[in-house]
Amino acid sequence: MSPHRVPGVAATVVRAAAGLRGRLFFHAAPGIPGFGAFVYLPLSQPRPRAVTLLIHGITRNAAEQVARFAPLAEREGTALVAPLFARALFPRYQTLAAKRGLPDPAASLDTLIDVLGTSYELDMRALRGFGFSGGGQFLHRYAMAQPQRFARIAIGAAGWYTFPDPLVAYPQGVAGWPRWTPASAAQFLALPVRVLVGSKDNRRDPALNRSPTIDAQQGRDRVARGRHWVAALRERAEASGIASAASFRKLRGVSHNFTEAVSGRGYGESVFEFLFPHDDEASA
Repeated sequence: MSPHRVPGVAATVVRAAAGLRGRLFFHAAPGIPGFGAFVYLPLSQPRPRAVTLLIHGITRNAAEQVARFAPLAEREGTALVAPLFARALFPRYQTLAAKRGLPDPAASLDTLIDVLGTSYELDMRALRGFGFSGGGQFLHRYAMAQPQRFARIAIGAAGWYTFPDPLVAYPQGVAGWPRWTPASAAQFLALPVRVLVGSKDNRRDPALNRSPTIDAQQGRDRVARGRHWVAALRERAEASGIASAASFRKLRGVSHNFTEAVSGRGYGESVFEFLFPHDDEASA
């Protein structure tokens, strides 16, 4: 039995999910007006064997992420879940920060994950995750705080990162961050993580955090920052006696444009090959 199946309503859930398979739809989170997720349940799997969490950047293109990845989801038999962090509710979701009087982005996602698991009989215990740009910022921080939720994550060209540095304050480092505990640190440092950045993603565009402090710690563009963050994860893991599974991949000819990258440069395939390894590359 699925861990989310409720006796007496299972048949109703299955019938409802069957009518939605192969369609992109929006599921509103109860109790959090204005928040929810775009969902895709694959036709290829009546009971999806995995769930892939997709996190958008500041363009809030959650629906596009689902639509672009749907063919790959069919191939892998995974459900897709793309929460929509509306600007009015979650202006600073990238750093997991909640503005006074507004919902907490991480806690809201926790609730939504539980609701979707129950509503569609999805096993949410070992998520795959992908975040692009600002979504990569949110995803790596959310996974650092709750690594037990994930099987592996791919970070697409985040603008800047939280380094596992206990001497630097959060969100640039982990000092003073109560969610970074010895247990979560050990789990996250062992988690398969891949940073993917395009070879053309080296512009200091207006959306990039251009703080001199960030430049000095992480580098001046997304390529350098991704490399340095992965190196920092590997160094911290080695110092802790943990076998690191963090890696960096630069994709030739790809710029900081999700639509362009996924449309014709093999970007989606690179993401899914990492999230769903089928051979000895699982540990790469």
